[in-house]
Amino acid sequence: MNRVLIYGGLGNQMFQYALYKALNERGKKTRISFLNFLYNYHHNGFDLGRAFQLELPFPLNILRYVLLNADFLYRNKLAAWTFSRIIPLYQKYRYTTYIEKREFEYDDSVFMQESSLFIGIWQVESYFRNIKSTLQKEFAFREPTDEISKTYIKAIKHSNSISIHIRRGDFLAAKWNSTHAVIKDKTYYENALAYIEKNVDNPHYFIFSDDLNWVKENLQLCNCTYIDKYRGNLSYIDMYLMSLCKHNIIANSTFSWWAAWLNNNEEKIVIMPDRWLNGGCALGIFPSKWIKLKV
Repeated sequence: MNRVLIYGGLGNQMFQYALYKALNERGKKTRISFLNFLYNYHHNGFDLGRAFQLELPFPLNILRYVLLNADFLYRNKLAAWTFSRIIPLYQKYRYTTYIEKREFEYDDSVFMQESSLFIGIWQVESYFRNIKSTLQKEFAFREPTDEISKTYIKAIKHSNSISIHIRRGDFLAAKWNSTHAVIKDKTYYENALAYIEKNVDNPHYFIFSDDLNWVKENLQLCNCTYIDKYRGNLSYIDMYLMSLCKHNIIANSTFSWWAAWLNNNEEKIVIMPDRWLNGGCALGIFPSKWIKLKV
């Protein structure tokens, strides 16, 4: 039996989970592994189990519960040290490691593996495009029940809602300059807004960003709502709200990519940066019907 290792932020975890579902769809018996979270802390932790009510077999359902509710059992130096040595040894002994060859590129040999531990992000829509309805059911969000969230949801559903995701924060760090196509100025977003204004009547913009001050200083938005409520364990709600919008303007971020992909509006307009990386084409991340504008 294969295993797909789950790690990274929520968007990455979703790509890995999608590969797991795709492998099983092709008749390759596969399970997922959350063990990495027992000794590595990624972004907000195990968001996959926090955002969605996934039906998992035993003992994965037990491990999910531990990861979400009993971190005091493993989130300490001694436990992390122990797990960081035991788990990799077990995986090395139990499985042949299959590491993603090239990010954002389809690899057909993935579906020929047996008893392999898949390590990678697998950000290629072709792996799972044919099981979209299955993934939309799996990725059914845990809906917030507080009154402010209900107000946002009502406003999104009763307007020509456009989500705009602007990720700056960690992307501005020097370490990403050589790899990520960091959107440092406002040109891409201004062009995206111009496209929406020409093609959508009376749009209402819902802004999601880790730097709202920059947004307010650089983008001239009239009919808009700034959403700045969800942090930490609740950050997945931003993705949920973006997915409810009728149209999406995304960043080069797997977080808003998935929000747009899960958007059920058959007439949706999705605008994305034409460059996902510096020095790489990243073809697998570009759905054919989405509109690509220059960064």
